[in-house]
Amino acid sequence: MAPLVERWRKVCARCRRAPGRCINGIFCPSCDMREREVQAGRNGRGTLPRRLLARLHVEAVVVIDSLAVPRIVRAPQVVDATELMVRQAKRAKGPIAFGWGRRHAA
Repeated sequence: MAPLVERWRKVCARCRRAPGRCINGIFCPSCDMREREVQAGRNGRGTLPRRLLARLHVEAVVVIDSLAVPRIVRAPQVVDATELMVRQAKRAKGPIAFGWGRRHAA
């Protein structure tokens, strides 16, 4: 595989840092912990993780994979479209391309 592709596989989808390891192949340990806090509805102090909740939204991108059939992929809780694209690229088995359609309603 190309060196650039391998580099992207080692990057955290949310913060784009290259940690020593990725949890489930997606997030660095820090972002994984923030994601768990959002799912639980409370952080280590027992309050809502307001900063991250304010940034999360529904995002969609057009994905064209090795079958050359465009499909729309939506994710309910992402920080931006780049996070969704990095997640999809990590899962891809072959070449992949991305695009945007019209903005959608959440």
